[in-house]
Amino acid sequence: MKISQISRLLAKMGGAVAIVCLSGVEAANALDFTFSFSNVTGSVPGTVTGTLGGLNDNATGAATSLELTSFPAGLGTLEAGNNVLAWSFQSANSFTVTNGSITAANFFATDGISDGLCLNTSCFAGLSNALTLDTASTNTGNNDGFSGVTFAAAGATPVPFEVNPTLGLLLVAGLFSSNRLYRKHKGRKI
Repeated sequence: MKISQISRLLAKMGGAVAIVCLSGVEAANALDFTFSFSNVTGSVPGTVTGTLGGLNDNATGAATSLELTSFPAGLGTLEAGNNVLAWSFQSANSFTVTNGSITAANFFATDGISDGLCLNTSCFAGLSNALTLDTASTNTGNNDGFSGVTFAAAGATPVPFEVNPTLGLLLVAGLFSSNRLYRKHKGRKI
C-alpha cells in the first residue's frame, strides 16, 4: 500500500470516528418558567407575575434571567427596572428543576434603595414571597413559603450544543490514533 493510500484511509477512519462521536451530540436546552404569587398578608392586594430562565433540568442552579411582567399598580413605580438580575444586590438565586418542574426555590434581590423581590425566602415584613417597590411597608406578598408561589414551564431556550464527555474522549482518542498511524506509515519507505 502506498503512503497516499494509507493517508486517505486514515483520514477516512478519523472522519468516521468523528461522525460516530458527534452523532451522540444533542442540543442542550435551558428551561424557562413563569412565576406568580398573590397577596395574602401584604399591604397591597393583587398578583405579581414574571419569567425566569436559564435553568437546567434535573439540576440546581441560578437563573440566568428573571424579569417582572406585572404587579399591582398600588405598589408604585419600579425604579430599578423589570430585569431583577440587574438589581444591585442579590443574596440568593437558587432553583431546583426536577423532570421539567421547579421543585425548590430560594431567591432574593434588591436595588438597595426601595425595590425588592423575594421568592421562598424570608424578606420584607416577614413575608416569604413578596415584591416591594417604594418602601418595605408597601408590598404584595404572602407568608406561604414555596407553596405560595406558582411556577409553570414556559418552554426551552436552545443553547450551544454539549458534547457527551465520553464521546468527546473517544473523538480525541480516535484522532490521536489516526495521527499516530499516519506518522508511523509516513516514516516507512514503500
